Amino acid sequence: MGIFQHIGGPAIVIFIGVMISACGAIWAAWEQSVSESVLRTKSEEIASLNKKIADSIIGGDSFAYITPTFFKDKSSPPYLTLVHQGEHPIYDLSIRVVDLDVFERQVKEGYTIADLHKKENQFNVGNLSTSQASMLGPISIPKNGIRLNIFFSARNGFFSESLRVRKVNDEWKTAIKVENTPTSGEVKLLYEKIDIDFPLNKKGDVEW
Repeated sequence: MGIFQHIGGPAIVIFIGVMISACGAIWAAWEQSVSESVLRTKSEEIASLNKKIADSIIGGDSFAYITPTFFKDKSSPPYLTLVHQGEHPIYDLSIRVVDLDVFERQVKEGYTIADLHKKENQFNVGNLSTSQASMLGPISIPKNGIRLNIFFSARNGFFSESLRVRKVNDEWKTAIKVENTPTSGEVKLLYEKIDIDFPLNKKGDVEW
């Protein structure tokens, strides 16, 4: 008797055929899985590259804030200093600075909206490189301190800053809070810096 008759004859041939088909199906499935994985990886790489290109053109999540710079020479006025934050340059940056004490006094005195805008300090900065700081100009701070609300407009969107300066033990202390200004969705805190000993209210918070 032949070998196939000893081990089952046609049955073994069928079995071998089934095994070959199964192996072929497994191989095809593996190849498809690998192919899909490669395509998914390539798609993610392309999406990541496109985002990097867009961020480099628009400015990504970069923002800026303003802080007062004080000098050892007391006769020199403090300067408002613009500071860049983020991985990408900021493009087409313009800034509007509102002194809240002046604004509230002018509102009580009946100033018109046009008059109020004339009293605001505005800066057309243009482009701001990464890690760049730029002095915008001197500022006069009253003895009781100053409250500034600062509004930024750039190619990558809008953001705003609350800047508070108070004198403590003959030293100026600063509190800064920067938030995005989305057209929709929730406001997000971008940056916050509060000097040690800055005056706080009874709840332990800054009076923003």
